[in-house]
Amino acid sequence: AAMYGVYWIMRGLKSLNSEGTPRIRKALNRYGTVYTTIPANKSGSGKIQINVQNQTMEYLAMTSGEKLSPGTKVVVVDVITPTTVAVEPALETETNPDV
Repeated sequence: AAMYGVYWIMRGLKSLNSEGTPRIRKALNRYGTVYTTIPANKSGSGKIQINVQNQTMEYLAMTSGEKLSPGTKVVVVDVITPTTVAVEPALETETNPDV
């Protein structure tokens, strides 16, 4: 009976295991904020802060539109590299589902 109890305790503890590594693909269609200026027309990269898997992450970001200033709300539209995302300005009517 004791071994049976230990089995169920160990099984329960294993289910508490969680993946702590944030995956950049989970940033798609999420809203973030520009941290450093993002140059226009993919001429360079800036940085955004975004909440991914309950962690505030900072990623390099590029945009194909106009220059985005710090504090601008953006939405991630594509993953370019494992550390860089493509963003567009978020419309004022859009809301952040994470809040």
